[in-house]
Amino acid sequence: MSEPIKGPPSYFPSIESKYGKSIAEWLELLSASGVTGHKGMVDWLKSEHDMGHGHATALVAYHRAPEKWPQYRPVS
Repeated sequence: MSEPIKGPPSYFPSIESKYGKSIAEWLELLSASGVTGHKGMVDWLKSEHDMGHGHATALVAYHRAPEKWPQYRPVS
């Protein structure tokens, strides 16, 4: 039996479902945004993409430190 997904990746299925983009697409958008810093990226997702705070925080946390969750690799 596999362990349940923890941390930011646990939010990814609902992010993909609610906002209609894959996690890989969201990570690409964050990279291309030109926005830096955790708060700046979270605020950008919230203001430009109408994303909720928890979902935005999960994406940014993963984007800034994907090595913390090596078991998860987003696909396009």
